Amino acid sequence: MWPPARAGVAIGFGARFDARQREVHRQSTRFWPRALGTSPWGMVRWLRRHVPGAGPYRVRLVDDVSAADVDDALAQARAALAAGRPVPLLVGALVPRHYVLALGVAGDGRWRVYEPTSGEVRALGLRLVRERRLAPVLGFDRLQAVLLPA
Repeated sequence: MWPPARAGVAIGFGARFDARQREVHRQSTRFWPRALGTSPWGMVRWLRRHVPGAGPYRVRLVDDVSAADVDDALAQARAALAAGRPVPLLVGALVPRHYVLALGVAGDGRWRVYEPTSGEVRALGLRLVRERRLAPVLGFDRLQAVLLPA
């Protein structure tokens, strides 16, 4: 039986989500401070170990002040999405802080992105990535890395 819900979210979800984040950090990271979240290399290792059916991933850092680098990273991620492979995105401000999961591309070209804090799949216009204005959709403004299928 499901626990009672409050405003569409099961009671206790926040505590379970926080506990799971701590567990993933412990399993993926040896020397990276928890305050900085899970490193992209640690997340790639964690995916390989705990989600082997997803296949191997590699880290693709993004220089978000370089239009050419952003466009290249988005093109690589778009190719993976077109092949049916989800793409974890690492977003943040000055420091990479938050993982979201690009699931696919909608008919209007916007990406369908799962944002785990809210539990919602949100529409992300790529113009927001290029303009470093992701916060209204994903909570942080800057795309720091994409984890691409290897």
